Amino acid sequence: MFSQLTYAPLPEWNHFSSLPFSFNKISYNDLASPWLGEDEKGYWYSRSAWALLAIARYRQSVISNKVVNIWLPGYFCNESIEPLRNLNARISFYPILPNGSPDIGACKNMLNDSSPDLFVLVHYFGGLIDAGDSFNFAKNNGAWLIEDAAHTLIPNNGIGENGDIQSFLDLHHISYCGSAAKASKLAMDKHLSKMIAKTESVPTPEWILIKFNNLIFFII
Repeated sequence: MFSQLTYAPLPEWNHFSSLPFSFNKISYNDLASPWLGEDEKGYWYSRSAWALLAIARYRQSVISNKVVNIWLPGYFCNESIEPLRNLNARISFYPILPNGSPDIGACKNMLNDSSPDLFVLVHYFGGLIDAGDSFNFAKNNGAWLIEDAAHTLIPNNGIGENGDIQSFLDLHHISYCGSAAKASKLAMDKHLSKMIAKTESVPTPEWILIKFNNLIFFII
């Protein structure tokens, strides 16, 4: 699995110093304008989960189908898709390559089971994922391509240019440093984190993992 820090541009000191004087000047239309082409509209949501839900409902109305097929990359935030599960959407996870791009070969094999109505491409950590193959795959199978640019503050390096819909800036209005979600998830799993520590020759006390009636006990 790929491992990268965010590519989102870091704020400068003058950005912080101007904050107290800029709140009354904030315009959501101006903030969205770099992402919009001619005759395009932008909408703001408090969470990416609601944006995905709105897109899925719209797609559902267009195809007049009770179930919408949504294809997501295997590395994706589970919390963001909870509303989709309540929508009774059919969610499929496609494999990704080490650089984060979709494994199109594997996606073609998945067509034997179903075809996507929505195909989500994620530009992980603000880095460019070539959308060409995903664009062609989506179009050839009648799907809308969604570019998820949640880690990207402004369109750059081709990000946000190929999707039918771009999802951007959900909760990440400023770039961040430190561990990404994967590291946090591993740290919460004490058994797995200690296994990794032991594999990497990091000294760690011995432990016992006991499973009983669907309960897990972790003993050091």
